Amino acid sequence: NSQMDPLRAFQARLNGVKPKDEWEALGLDKRSDLENLRRVFDRLDIDEKGFVDKYDIERMYQMIGYKCKSMTEYGISEAADVIWENDEEDEGHLDFPTFVRCYVRCNKDKREPRRLFNLIEFMICDKDGAGNVSEDEVAEVLRLRYGSSVMRLVTEKVYQRGMDALKAISYAEFLELLQFFEANAAGGAPGGG
Repeated sequence: NSQMDPLRAFQARLNGVKPKDEWEALGLDKRSDLENLRRVFDRLDIDEKGFVDKYDIERMYQMIGYKCKSMTEYGISEAADVIWENDEEDEGHLDFPTFVRCYVRCNKDKREPRRLFNLIEFMICDKDGAGNVSEDEVAEVLRLRYGSSVMRLVTEKVYQRGMDALKAISYAEFLELLQFFEANAAGGAPGGG
């Protein structure tokens, strides 16, 4: 097998053995993906525990101005639910290899739970940590998810804000745009035609 299991690749790196292309071994498309994921993981893991838990998610949601649900249909907070739906080992937290696997799975399989993936993508675009992203960054995320055929609809939906076009997009607005495009993608080609 030419590809190394993501966990083994990560452990090999910790042991000083670096695979030829670590980012490929982890299932990523580009080296910059690994760098972006490490940056986002480190921003989430503020207290440097080496993992991300519900408190880290809650703290980040607060920092970016997103009000998460205090209780989901599963009887836990939205932040705890985000961790639960990605926690492969049932440990109550995500280490870096699990975090990367979650991203890779969501990137390749649109049926995977998307809340952590959405937060990761937002944080990748929010390089300065200001809690908002530009319209161009959102348009790029939408193009990568739904293809270049949606660009006319992206232009209409994202850039329709006229004089407010210079206003940055918050996480809540980012999620609304994703929901809009997801609904249109489910119903056929967005924008029809």
